[in-house]
Amino acid sequence: VKPDKKRKAVASSQNSGMDNVFLRRSERVPKRSRDTKTPFKSERNPALTVIHEIIPAVDPFSTPAEHKLSRLQNWMTLKPGMHETSLSINDNKIRKYFFQSMENAKKDLKKEHIDGAFAMLNCRRNENAAWFHNYKIPMACFLPMEFLHCLLSHDLAYKKEKVKGKKIFNDLFKDIVRGKEYPEKTWGEDVDVVYGITLGKKSNVWIGMEIHLKKKRITVYDCFQKESNIIDIPQVKKLAVLISDLLVESSRDDVDKVKMIPFEVEQAQGLPKTKHPFNCGIFLVKILECQSLKIGDMTKINDDNALELRRTLSCEIFNQFVDE
Repeated sequence: VKPDKKRKAVASSQNSGMDNVFLRRSERVPKRSRDTKTPFKSERNPALTVIHEIIPAVDPFSTPAEHKLSRLQNWMTLKPGMHETSLSINDNKIRKYFFQSMENAKKDLKKEHIDGAFAMLNCRRNENAAWFHNYKIPMACFLPMEFLHCLLSHDLAYKKEKVKGKKIFNDLFKDIVRGKEYPEKTWGEDVDVVYGITLGKKSNVWIGMEIHLKKKRITVYDCFQKESNIIDIPQVKKLAVLISDLLVESSRDDVDKVKMIPFEVEQAQGLPKTKHPFNCGIFLVKILECQSLKIGDMTKINDDNALELRRTLSCEIFNQFVDE
């Protein structure tokens, strides 16, 4: 017959004077190891910062390939009457003077140059949609130059026709917002941010804008060092009211003046600055391009590098739209 372990333990404890009694399982208290830590109180792993790798197809500072430079040079040397490769941007025929004036270091970019650059950037977004999606780059598009300029002309009509239910904007503006006209992106659905450039009426230099639709905010970008474009803020505030009303009117719902809250206006800080007004165009195109890609390092946008930026942009526009 096997001895009872419990009785043996009790007897031994009485003999030795030690309190060594077997406890019931329900009465036992587990002893935690000193090295054991509960996972709920351990230090959390720091959040990983994902730095997106800029691919050459969207890199704002990439050097064009040699064959692309040669293609533009060959096209520019063709004599009138020879078989030229056709080139058009948004159904607008492009001539050699377009690129000649674009590379003129002492002349600012014209609105057709900025339109060409924006058309190229819109194409890049469509062609590389997977890259933008994978790195969670905000959905955006670039507006034609006439949009902001013509929209501002509605300011006087807006003041006269500010009556509940009164339609102010023509169908072209509403069709752009609805995605029926170029750049064919529905505001608030296909894109969350739109970029544009217009001429400052007081400063007489280009000013850039980032219009964030969800945050209802307009960020103003200026790059002229000698004169602050704060004098153009009243102009932007008028656009802030008009854009808000345009969005409401384009929604096809009954116009509700309560919803017509103007966008907030703020100025971007820490931007590259130019000493020359004729560099404002190329500076703003590159600044808005970097901003749309969430690139913070803009040190390559400077006066010493301005001509090279012009030539690179000229080559990129040509190779984007030239017919093979």
